[in-house]
Amino acid sequence: MSEPALVARWMSRLIDSDASPSERLVAFVLSFHMLPDGICRGLTVSTIASETGLSRSTVKRALRGLERKGWLLVGFRSGEASTYRCTWANLD
Repeated sequence: MSEPALVARWMSRLIDSDASPSERLVAFVLSFHMLPDGICRGLTVSTIASETGLSRSTVKRALRGLERKGWLLVGFRSGEASTYRCTWANLD
């Protein structure tokens, strides 16, 4: 399976999961910024909030939830920008 297809499959599985509506929306926005290998670099919470219409605190809560549920790995935070990687573990 190609890498872009993996990101689409990740998003499809996440939509059918127990993720909250805000977690799904944040993941959807992240998927538009992801490279084909599932990595998204340099995206800020403020940008995600702007693109989703959610508050910054709701975005942060959604990101923590996605990470806790195993859908996302959040990497080094420099200031406010982070690196996000979707995980393939839930695709089985």
